[in-house]
Amino acid sequence: IKIENTDILLYPNPNNGSFTVGIKSESETHGLLNITNSLGQNVVEEKVLLKEGSNQYQLQFNNLKSGFYFVSFVLNNSISTKKLIIE
Repeated sequence: IKIENTDILLYPNPNNGSFTVGIKSESETHGLLNITNSLGQNVVEEKVLLKEGSNQYQLQFNNLKSGFYFVSFVLNNSISTKKLIIE
């Protein structure tokens, strides 16, 4: 399974806790979507099913405080991460 950092899209970014994550995958697979805070603490962990091609997830986390977060996809011992800003 191949994913690359350039394949992860976060929009809008910055946002108020409501955003879309987009990722491309070369095949159908299960993975983990993690959101960690600036201290490296996991604040969200969700299992996801990625289809071959483009995938989009609408997420809403009104409980996240303003600050910097990192959104990661973990697939078969591979991690791709993007920075997220919540205002």
